[in-house]
Amino acid sequence: MKRGWTFALVALGALLALILCAPLRWFVPENLVSTRQVTGSIWSGQIEDASVGPVRLGTLATRLRWPGRLEVAAESGGADALRFALSPGSALHLSDAEGRLPLDIRLGPVTADAIDLRTVSFAMDGGGCVSAKGRVVATARLSNAAFLPPLALSGTLECVGRDLATIIKSQSGLEQIEFRLYPNRNWQARILIRPASPELAALLRGNGFAESPLGYVRVEQGMMGS
Repeated sequence: MKRGWTFALVALGALLALILCAPLRWFVPENLVSTRQVTGSIWSGQIEDASVGPVRLGTLATRLRWPGRLEVAAESGGADALRFALSPGSALHLSDAEGRLPLDIRLGPVTADAIDLRTVSFAMDGGGCVSAKGRVVATARLSNAAFLPPLALSGTLECVGRDLATIIKSQSGLEQIEFRLYPNRNWQARILIRPASPELAALLRGNGFAESPLGYVRVEQGMMGS
């Protein structure tokens, strides 16, 4: 009987040690996140040069907080540095995301320079979006129109069916981008601009925008991780 209890305690201790010292790289989804190197354990680790598709997250520091909450923060520091939490479960559950991500992403003639996350949370499983909330604010500009000031477009994150989606609009409502991430990791950005002048309308036509009853539209598509 004593031998049985001893074996059980040893097995339990070994299991706890494995959990606490498990390499962080086991828990980084390689099909979604690309990195230069992942070091340390889930208790305290580092993800170097992390990126999700075209979005660069930089070097991230991680630490485990009970009960199983992995806190992640950009090592760059600063009041607007990226930070979020990951929770265990069958779905990828990201919560309490705050901070600014510098970008240099071109969607056709539109360049996104930065995106700010404000209390963003979402969960996704193999079937797509499970839940999503929070606000995103993007700074963008028309690449071939240096005479136009940068735009701030904002909107909320939500699930539309099983798609992760947001519609971000400028304060004037003349510009908007509808973004969707589908369950198969394909994405689509539908850019709609209502030009305030004939000169801007001509510029949009020259940059592949098609005229519609709502304004000038261009659609960009791709796949996360490609």
